[in-house]
Amino acid sequence: MCTTVHKYNFPERRTCMPFARVLRKGQMTLPKKVRDVLKVSEGDVIDFEITGSTVIMRHKVLVEKEKSEFFANLSRMHEKIGDVDPAIVEKAIEEAIRDVRRQAKTKKK
Repeated sequence: MCTTVHKYNFPERRTCMPFARVLRKGQMTLPKKVRDVLKVSEGDVIDFEITGSTVIMRHKVLVEKEKSEFFANLSRMHEKIGDVDPAIVEKAIEEAIRDVRRQAKTKKK
């Protein structure tokens, strides 16, 4: 199915939009073009953002709890250090990695 697209005040252009049919229990198959753009495969998680009648789909990457703690530590460090020499930041990151590993070892015992 091809439609005319008017977006962001650019001149109109004709583009083919993939479509899917909703089945009895609300299931549908994502067209290959969409799967390729989102880089999703069987078992992956899709995040939906709904605004009015517009739905935005994003490939959602889930992170293990230990890794999420690492990213939380990294975020806290970034807030503390702001615009600092990259070498100092790298040292701080290495320290955060050691902290997360220590926490993981302590939890296993």
